[in-house]
Amino acid sequence: MLELAEDEQQIFIENSKRKALNGLKPSGKPTFTLVLGAQGSGKSSLTERFENAAVISPDAYVADYYAAVGIDPRDNPYDHEIGDFAMKVTQAVLTEAVRRKYDIVYDAMSMSDAGRLVGGVKSLGYGVALKAVVNDMYASALNVEERKLKYDENYTAYACGRDAYPGGNPLEVDSNDSIIRSMEMMDFLEKADKKGVKIEVYRTGGKEPAFVTGQGEDFATFAKEVADGDKDKHLERCGKLVRKAMNAGKEDAVMRLKRLERELGGR
Repeated sequence: MLELAEDEQQIFIENSKRKALNGLKPSGKPTFTLVLGAQGSGKSSLTERFENAAVISPDAYVADYYAAVGIDPRDNPYDHEIGDFAMKVTQAVLTEAVRRKYDIVYDAMSMSDAGRLVGGVKSLGYGVALKAVVNDMYASALNVEERKLKYDENYTAYACGRDAYPGGNPLEVDSNDSIIRSMEMMDFLEKADKKGVKIEVYRTGGKEPAFVTGQGEDFATFAKEVADGDKDKHLERCGKLVRKAMNAGKEDAVMRLKRLERELGGR
């Protein structure tokens, strides 16, 4: 349930607007850039490279909500009310950015949510650019688990008065869900490629697109290159994370990482 009263919710929304929009300049031909990708693939890193654009992320508003109420989100599971509030904030920031004719970069929470927004901004005179970030599914899954462990360390430091409230969203899906989302993303890109839809596809950390769908290139070859990954490197990293999780007493993380280790060993 939400812990912010109605007036506090409005203050939160206004603060979110200022954070996203202050210092930006209107664009003569505003563009809505949709960034897609599984958790742990590197979407946030790509969105950070845009200049003079309103970066909007429902996931970020979930994290900001927990920081605002000062509770430990690890012991307070995400619920629909918080998700609905994050989307309310998203809509308020998006509406104001459109009113001011700012370029917008949207870090999508889901592909269905993204499709609805694309149609809406097109009708308001925005150009639309589609970008996706991909990584082999085990690399993304390990990124998710590493971020969870790092957040746990940072929150412990905050609770002991040694640091500020940690950034980032600790409530993201676990590594198994990330693997499923990675597969769904590659399936989505394959269908887009067959339909001739142009989507710039970046490999995690890449500065330039590694593939552009709808251009007649061989998507199957690209998808295989992404999927292959580096098994030995992943196994080594997984082992380190298992030891880290064990030392931190995070049994749930140990179990997830052990499952990933078994899957990687069987590839």
